[in-house]
Amino acid sequence: MSTAISTSLAPTVPGERTSGRSGEVDRAILRTVLYASLFQAPLSVSQLHRALMDVGVDRIEIRGRLRRSYLRERVDQTGEYVYLRGREGCLNLHRERRRRTAELLEAHRPLLRVMARFPFVRLLALSGACAHDNATDGNVDVFLVVGRGRAWSVLLCFLLLTAAFGRRRSLSLNYVVDEDGGALPERDLQTAAEIVGLRPLAGGPGYLHFIEANAWVAERFPNFFWMRRDSAPLPPAGAPRWLERVLDFGLAPALEALARRVLGARFRRDWDGSSGVVLSPRRLKLHPVDHAPGLRAAFAEVVERAEADE
Repeated sequence: MSTAISTSLAPTVPGERTSGRSGEVDRAILRTVLYASLFQAPLSVSQLHRALMDVGVDRIEIRGRLRRSYLRERVDQTGEYVYLRGREGCLNLHRERRRRTAELLEAHRPLLRVMARFPFVRLLALSGACAHDNATDGNVDVFLVVGRGRAWSVLLCFLLLTAAFGRRRSLSLNYVVDEDGGALPERDLQTAAEIVGLRPLAGGPGYLHFIEANAWVAERFPNFFWMRRDSAPLPPAGAPRWLERVLDFGLAPALEALARRVLGARFRRDWDGSSGVVLSPRRLKLHPVDHAPGLRAAFAEVVERAEADE
């Protein structure tokens, strides 16, 4: 997306003096609110600060800029929430979606706890709508980082586990990478936003390792990258390492080979040619319905319209 929506803004670090670039900050705030509006989601000031695009400023400056005429003409603020002017209906929608998200996570909590302590898991995180308390359906999307060379076998075990729990249709294991595949090759705005939007549930070291493997995200979300170590402590992920070493002697490699053969054949049959599906030894991206092109086009359109109104 970065090629479709160019910007001349140079990323800066939080705390840097902002004299002479207030217009850049205003436009960055507006772009961030515009992106959230594609999902009908208001942003709290804290969320806006964390996910601010392209420039790094502190929360005090963001609050100050929201009171100035450029943004007051384009966005509204109710309490802590910021949204596009005239879109106050998103507040009620957000309350309903937060309630739906809480119910979904409560229903899936026992299974998520089992998954978090499964052998070879390094990071268990929510992605998609539930990561933002913005659930629109009954799906819970999960992002996983697992041990080296164990992406396919962990996925196979989790598919069987979700079926046993009766959650096969509602819990979506749609992105699995191993420790060596954590540096994502896609470097567009949407991928960066998905990384920023992850909601880690277990595996603090795995989360930091994954974020630092994708340090390019700082170019689009400098505040987030600066704040990445300030997140609350997470429960541990994975089984005891001695158990993983025992499994590595034979069972785990055999299961990995079986999973690549069985799941690979199934996925290629069902999703051949889908641009949102990647099947590699170290990375499984399972997005058979690829929303990225539509999202890129929609964001380009709202940004172009906003710039034309200036």
